[in-house]
Amino acid sequence: MKTLILCGVLFAIAAPAAAQVRPIEGLTDAFETTVKYTDLDLDSVEGADTILARIKRAARQVCGRSPGLNELAERRRYLDCVAAATVGAVADLDVPAVTARYEKGRAPRAFADMR
Repeated sequence: MKTLILCGVLFAIAAPAAAQVRPIEGLTDAFETTVKYTDLDLDSVEGADTILARIKRAARQVCGRSPGLNELAERRRYLDCVAAATVGAVADLDVPAVTARYEKGRAPRAFADMR
């Protein structure tokens, strides 16, 4: 079965956001969820983009609620959790096309490209 387990460690800022998010046994403030991709061709651009969107959505779920902009420390921890969960899931998936699309999306853009 093609599934990916995505884990996120919380920093005491939130509870699971969805029913499919479950605590990791033996760890406090750590949750996991499953991302399915049996319907995707991960070697295609469309498939890679779709799995990345699913991974990012799952990362936001396991990391809990997004703190408001005025909750700076909590927001930083939340963003770090989402980033770590996303990076970990992409690495665990280990599909070159998905990794390439992920890295392309993270690359800094030149000023001219930002128009």
